[in-house]
Amino acid sequence: MDIELIKNIFLSKKEKVGALQIKMVMENDYSAVMNHKKIRRLLAKYHLFAKIRRANPYRKMAKAGCESRVPSECNPAF
Repeated sequence: MDIELIKNIFLSKKEKVGALQIKMVMENDYSAVMNHKKIRRLLAKYHLFAKIRRANPYRKMAKAGCESRVPSECNPAF
């Protein structure tokens, strides 16, 4: 029963929703309460993945390290 409802929501939204959005649609439209972790487990089990590209976490880590590489313009003398 659970997977049919999840699959119905997933396909009606053109496969562009994730677990948290499916949870909100279930609560608001179908008055069904389900944990988002259970929804994620079922999505992974039945190979339902959103078509939206995920952000690359390594890009953020590379940008975080760039701050120390910039040379100081004021050349402080300590």
